[in-house]
Amino acid sequence: MIYKELYLEFNKIRLKIKTNYGNYYDYLRLYFKDIIREDFKDGFHVSIEARWQRDDFKNYMSAVRGSQDVSAISANTLTGKNRIVTVRKIAKKTKILFDFREEREKIYLMTLTRKKPLKDFLRYNVCGKAEEELFFEITYPIIYYSLFWYQECFCDTHMLHASAIETGNKCVVVCGLEGIGKTSLSLALLDKNGYFLSDNLIFYDGKNIFPCYELIRVSKKDDTSLWKDKIKKINEFRTPKDFYRLRFSTEKKIIRPGVFIFPKFSSSFSAKEIDKKEAVNKAIGLSQLPAELNNYNEYANLYSLTRPRLNVWEQRYASLGNLLEGSRSFEIGMNKADGLEKNSERLGEFIKDV
Repeated sequence: MIYKELYLEFNKIRLKIKTNYGNYYDYLRLYFKDIIREDFKDGFHVSIEARWQRDDFKNYMSAVRGSQDVSAISANTLTGKNRIVTVRKIAKKTKILFDFREEREKIYLMTLTRKKPLKDFLRYNVCGKAEEELFFEITYPIIYYSLFWYQECFCDTHMLHASAIETGNKCVVVCGLEGIGKTSLSLALLDKNGYFLSDNLIFYDGKNIFPCYELIRVSKKDDTSLWKDKIKKINEFRTPKDFYRLRFSTEKKIIRPGVFIFPKFSSSFSAKEIDKKEAVNKAIGLSQLPAELNNYNEYANLYSLTRPRLNVWEQRYASLGNLLEGSRSFEIGMNKADGLEKNSERLGEFIKDV
């Protein structure tokens, strides 16, 4: 097999990734363009091998079962000392084998995806389906979930489904359901001297928040005219949703939040302050609803079998509670009929007075 390697850095966490599938390598280079590094002189924290081959998973699982230090906890999951081997179905259609190991505070993950040359040729060349959509779906469990678990396990750093900006010398975090308009609100609120930290996911510990690198993904039906000068479309991807990069700098990487916003649709614009406990419960609860984080919990529970004393949920609540000390949290009601421009103006004026 011929492998190609690339190196990524997320907030000082270094990932080494190699794959024998050229199309996936090209996708990763384009998607993670802004955080690719040449090499890691000081080593890596997470090593990932994404392998495509024709062999069935049965041969691999049989070989693992033959070793003396593993036991079966289900038909498709084996566990051993610091190791989990499991077969997962991604997006209800693609089965991938995960061989996960943790050694000396480093993660090693090998994934195996079956090659189906005829079926893939018909799907992507004859029927015109976008292979990038598959790559987008599998990159979360292969790359992001490994990163998430490393940070939770060894750095006490966790995720929220939220946008974050710094504007008017205040860091504003916008938490909400998909479709509520977090990205649009955040970009509309951003002033010329501000920073856009994150569009969809943020990391947090007990003191600060950190951006989680992702491209902005927008439905082709969405109106981007209000922030067209702030993002740049990537034309190389053939996917149902469009991908965008930010046009401006995101160099400010670490910041303590001052205001947490929980937007919701209502009959008129309104603002209601909520206490820290309610804000923590809301933020963590809302973060479990999007598929990328809800699915992550399944993998985190499996990977945590290698460290049975780890209590991830307890750490999430405790860290977020510490983070919100000194911050203020508000439920913001917005009339959908008023439109983004009017609602963002009202919210911007409200934030100035907080």
